[in-house]
Amino acid sequence: MKAAVGFIFFMLFLAGLAFVNLRGMGNNSAVEVSAASDIAGLHWRPTHIGEMVLPADNPMFVQFEPDGSLHGDTGCNRFFGQYEIAADLITLSPLGTTRKACAEETARFEQAFLDALQSMRGAVRKDDRLGIRDEAGTLVSRLIAVQTDADER
Repeated sequence: MKAAVGFIFFMLFLAGLAFVNLRGMGNNSAVEVSAASDIAGLHWRPTHIGEMVLPADNPMFVQFEPDGSLHGDTGCNRFFGQYEIAADLITLSPLGTTRKACAEETARFEQAFLDALQSMRGAVRKDDRLGIRDEAGTLVSRLIAVQTDADER
């Protein structure tokens, strides 16, 4: 009996984690990213990396360009690389970065963001929200499209 109660608790816990990970990304209006035009030209700021909630004013972003290049900022260092979308599979080249020393918390966010991007194999978009999935289909990061000063010109 004790084992059954433990199992039920564990399953409820897993269901809760799945709900938290997919909240805001799982309804019918979300679409699988299948072309560069689905994500290109926007600054995507991470709001969550895994279960880690990032500060609303974090300066991190990634921008996917129509030509298959990408660039961004981790809040301390800049990064760049290439991406390809083929048959709903998204792959990124190894990312190049600048190498400035960062405060400990910033370095932790930076590494988590770069790891999430490097693990990207798929994405789902709903309006101004983007969910990044890894090879197993796990949502590894949630991002929001933000307007930049350059967008306002």
